Amino acid sequence: AGLGLALGQGGLGEEIDEIRNRADLMVMIGTQPSHDFPEFYRRCGVGDPVSQLREIVFVGSAVDPTCSGMNSVAARSVPWSGDAYSTLSTLNALCKRRPIGAAGTLRELAQRLLAAKYVVFVWEPGRLPGAQAALLVESINQLAKTINRTTRAGGLALAGNDGGLSAGQTLAWLSGL
Repeated sequence: AGLGLALGQGGLGEEIDEIRNRADLMVMIGTQPSHDFPEFYRRCGVGDPVSQLREIVFVGSAVDPTCSGMNSVAARSVPWSGDAYSTLSTLNALCKRRPIGAAGTLRELAQRLLAAKYVVFVWEPGRLPGAQAALLVESINQLAKTINRTTRAGGLALAGNDGGLSAGQTLAWLSGL
């Protein structure tokens, strides 16, 4: 999903150091990272007094239980509005300030995305719902690009269990992509 998108349109990738030092809003897309990446929050500086991160929103997923009790970080959940495709499409339209009918929770999230200083979207490609994960990744990337018109946003795909990410990058390099 990610390689084709990066080659076709470019990706807006983030590094964990950047999240730790700059992000004030983290949006999890259909995932609770602690299941597969138990050190994720610690490595991102979540709850660290010097971290800028103050809010984590779980879209299409319940709040990760690991987030309960973290100092100075609010965590909440926003359900899918229909499905993942329509939810991300609606958020994209709202962030472009298009007049559309949308649930109050999505309107509120879109306002928060546009008001944040630095948004990072986090997802696990293998946990994205539906048969067309590439379309969801493209929609997340488009949302980050839209937000970048007025502030800063990027994405972090959590992958690589059992060397999958390294194998994909090696094959891309060997094929000349």
